[in-house]
Amino acid sequence: MFLRFCVIIDAVEQSLDEKILLPKATKEDARDRMLNADRAREILDYVETFRYATLEHALWETLCQTGMRIGGARGLNLSDYNDDEGTAILRLN
Repeated sequence: MFLRFCVIIDAVEQSLDEKILLPKATKEDARDRMLNADRAREILDYVETFRYATLEHALWETLCQTGMRIGGARGLNLSDYNDDEGTAILRLN
């Protein structure tokens, strides 16, 4: 989509968007496994003990507390966080 936009505004040569081959994701490429609650607790216990206050710890806490997917966590920005009135809120758009 971005390359099509670039073609439209004449930022790149015409038809460049058609020359680039993008990989096609198949259903077999997608993962559908979920982390069970016992394993999640084991991981949280480990990071709370040995990796406390690291990015890894913060990520696992966020994933387990919210149930969000890893891709959603990667896409978070500071503007997605709001702590008005003492209540922390993460908004995923």
